[in-house]
Amino acid sequence: QDVTVRRLQKQIKELEAGSEVGATEVRRQKDEEWGKKLEEMRQEFAAQREQQQEALARLSQQRELREEELERLRQQRLEEQRLAEQAALARSLEVDTLSSDLEKLQAELERERLQRGEQKETQGSVKVLQSLLDGVQQRTLGLECEVADLRRQLGEAGARAQQRE
Repeated sequence: QDVTVRRLQKQIKELEAGSEVGATEVRRQKDEEWGKKLEEMRQEFAAQREQQQEALARLSQQRELREEELERLRQQRLEEQRLAEQAALARSLEVDTLSSDLEKLQAELERERLQRGEQKETQGSVKVLQSLLDGVQQRTLGLECEVADLRRQLGEAGARAQQRE
């Protein structure tokens, strides 16, 4: 029986030694697997990070381009507004000048009428002055309409510019 017990103990020791070697081998294989998976994941994350950085760079560039376009549009709107204001001012000054001329012609016409009425002369020069006066009045009305139209366009341009912003 002692021999059998010793033989069994020896077999147990051999089995334990073999299972430790097997367990060590299994552990080593698992470590290799996990190492490979870890390396694959690192590479995948590195690739994803690179893609995200490229996407971020593209988005930054697009944002810069949009900001440049917005600034260009703002400058364009300011220039259009400045030109429209200049045109409106010029037309307004022209209306003022024509109004002044109109008043002078009306006063001259009135003086002419009084003189002609007293002298009972022909009304030819009065008719000429009246036609001049009528022409100036029509020009004044046309310019007033043009000034109103320019102001309307200026307002519309300002509204469009605000919508773009």
